Amino acid sequence: MAKKGTIGTKIVLEGVNEYNKSLKDIAAEEKLLQSEMKKTQAAFKGMEDSEEALRKKQAILTEQVELQRKKYEEHRKMVENSAKAQQEYAKRSEEVRSQLEKEEATLKQLQSSSEASEEAIKEQAEAVDKLRDDVAKSEAGYESAGKKMQTYQTKCNEAETGLL
Repeated sequence: MAKKGTIGTKIVLEGVNEYNKSLKDIAAEEKLLQSEMKKTQAAFKGMEDSEEALRKKQAILTEQVELQRKKYEEHRKMVENSAKAQQEYAKRSEEVRSQLEKEEATLKQLQSSSEASEEAIKEQAEAVDKLRDDVAKSEAGYESAGKKMQTYQTKCNEAETGLL
């Protein structure tokens, strides 16, 4: 007969809060560097190619490249985390499907048995329905994790393009 506890199908994508905070921090730093570049350009107007102007511009550009690397790394980590979540959903889906098959077989046995009570059959049918719902939720989670992974991969590719 079905166990009272069921297999959980909710998986949390790790690092989302840290990812969002890090991207906000990076965006703020990028704005600061952009303003520093404008300030430098204004300060050296007419002397844009002087050694000092070029040195300051190079320092700012170096910091901008480093921020782009940080952004790329944040996106890459989220691609990895979402791939892990998708794998976990696949594993859980398989476990729940296996459990569902066992419970469906038990239900068929109960239904064909003359000794099974209506209450036992009803209880088993409810357990089977719950597992079907769990399979559907797990498969939806798998699809969602896949879409998130694609989104993070796109952002990762864009960040990597900024490094080229």
